[in-house]
Amino acid sequence: MLFRLILNKDFMESTVKQRLMDFIKKEGISVREFERTCGLSNGYVSTLLSSISSDKYNKILSTFPKINPQWLLRGEGNMYVGESKVSNNSHISNSMIGNIHNTYEERYLSIIEKCQEQLSVCQTQLSDAMQTIKTLSDKI
Repeated sequence: MLFRLILNKDFMESTVKQRLMDFIKKEGISVREFERTCGLSNGYVSTLLSSISSDKYNKILSTFPKINPQWLLRGEGNMYVGESKVSNNSHISNSMIGNIHNTYEERYLSIIEKCQEQLSVCQTQLSDAMQTIKTLSDKI
């Protein structure tokens, strides 16, 4: 259960801001250069929350027509218009996914085991402290 919660947190659906940052990085330009080229205000991308206004959306798409509109808005499809679904460089096999899953599962199970060991030590220390308090109370 803990493992699933951690994975859900780590692999949450990306936002428009995150997708823009991915595009900017892939294009090899600075955020400021992207904003200037699109006619956006300085700092627009960094202050973008979860949605984008239609005028800003249209400015970005008209400046960079190779951006897939559905990808930018909803995260559906590929980053670039006309890009094939699976490129040779980005193909991930089921066995690779399985290996990644197993690695994370082993790591999280190890963390859980260490936490349980630490909890046991703390419980023992607490029990000893309570016994000492009881002994001292009896002497008073």
